[in-house]
Amino acid sequence: GHRVSPVLIERITDARGTIVHVNDLFSHISGYSRAELLGQNHRIIRSDRHSPEFFADLWRTIAAGKTWQGEICNRHKSGTDYWVRSTIAPATAADGETRFYIGIRTDITAQVESQEHLARVLHERDELFRIAPVGLAILDQRVIVRNNRAFETMLGYEPGELLGQSTRVLYLDDAQYQHLGTAAYAPLRRGEVFSQELPIRRKDGQVLWTLSAISALVPDQPFANSVFALADISRQKSLAAELQIALEAAETAQRARTAFLRSVTHEMLTPLHAIGGFAHLLSRSDHPPEEREAVAHITLA
Repeated sequence: GHRVSPVLIERITDARGTIVHVNDLFSHISGYSRAELLGQNHRIIRSDRHSPEFFADLWRTIAAGKTWQGEICNRHKSGTDYWVRSTIAPATAADGETRFYIGIRTDITAQVESQEHLARVLHERDELFRIAPVGLAILDQRVIVRNNRAFETMLGYEPGELLGQSTRVLYLDDAQYQHLGTAAYAPLRRGEVFSQELPIRRKDGQVLWTLSAISALVPDQPFANSVFALADISRQKSLAAELQIALEAAETAQRARTAFLRSVTHEMLTPLHAIGGFAHLLSRSDHPPEEREAVAHITLA
């Protein structure tokens, strides 16, 4: 790569900004040979990271005989960018006229890229926190120090209203608050996520069923800094309860149907048995043939 250790990188330009001298480190970090650089101006390594006003301010400063200091992003010959911390000072002759501008630089590319990566990660984290459809809160000793809008909306609070409040306001009573604190401590110390279905109380007093999860950012101090997540499962709970009621109603109806059929069967069989008994007696009596034939049909039925 073209990265160099953060030591002095020199460049000297004349009063018009034309490069008249560079050292080996400048040539190395820019990717250009000394011959390619001499006679050129800064545009040969200029990136598109800075506005025209940035360079206008730089030139105003050094043209006024002052020293300019700042961080500049330049472009390597290969097209990749690199960052330097620069100090540019005018060199004047005895008559006070500026003859040269001397630039001393150090390579800070790794530092800037690390900062940019961290800023990107933090931005991504903040966006995920902001748009997450579940309620999220950061807790310190079970006190809410940060939360997303979904957390407030789910619980019926206004923006910022929960900040600084203990999570006790979410629980149904002191016993639940104490029990869950005790139950969560050991799993959090082991670096595990503690999760369970949890009934909590909204600001308006209504009980809301949630799936809760809490994770300690520093397991050695479970409650010092933790992430608390809540997902509303009240609809699922309601559907499950409705399904259970429907199943119980179906079972009750089936039992009633069975009992009804058993009762009807019994009511029908009782007179039939009596009729069959009389038919049997009649079949043994001395009656005309056509009557005995009718009795025989009853008996067979």
